[in-house]
Amino acid sequence: MEVKNDGTKTKQDSSFEKVKRAAVSTLAAAAVKAKLLANQEEDQIRQLTSLLIEKQLYKLEAKLAFFNDMENVVMRVKELLERSRHKLYHERALIIASRLGVPGGSRGIPPSIVDRAMNYTNSLPRPQITMNPQGPLISRPVSTTGTTLPNPLMSATAAGSSVRPSSQENLSSVGTK
Repeated sequence: MEVKNDGTKTKQDSSFEKVKRAAVSTLAAAAVKAKLLANQEEDQIRQLTSLLIEKQLYKLEAKLAFFNDMENVVMRVKELLERSRHKLYHERALIIASRLGVPGGSRGIPPSIVDRAMNYTNSLPRPQITMNPQGPLISRPVSTTGTTLPNPLMSATAAGSSVRPSSQENLSSVGTK
């Protein structure tokens, strides 16, 4: 830089200072703009993140509501099955008690008789199921005692009455003369 007089040097210094100030102000404006854009981007990321979290919470709440509904349905079905099971046990006990000759009536049966009746049927051997080429055969256990339990519900003819027809009645198709 040549110095011809003080006026030109100051003129060059002042123009350099103007350019320098313009560059600094441009950089400052760019930094402010960058900071503003960064803040906007962070706000947008926060909004998207909170929206995503809300959607996930909504999905979880929907799933929990569904599971609560399913749990209620399962509990109702379980209670219904439990009541049905108790009803079947009670009916079974009544049937067994009637076979054992205990007087009827659902409330008149002492629990000890019902328990004994339940144990009686559970102590009997179960039939064994076998297969052959012609189809399934069920082998039935042979009774060890010759007596059968009386059943008040079965008629004498259905149970196999030992009453024989009189001598006048001839069941044969061949006549005698």
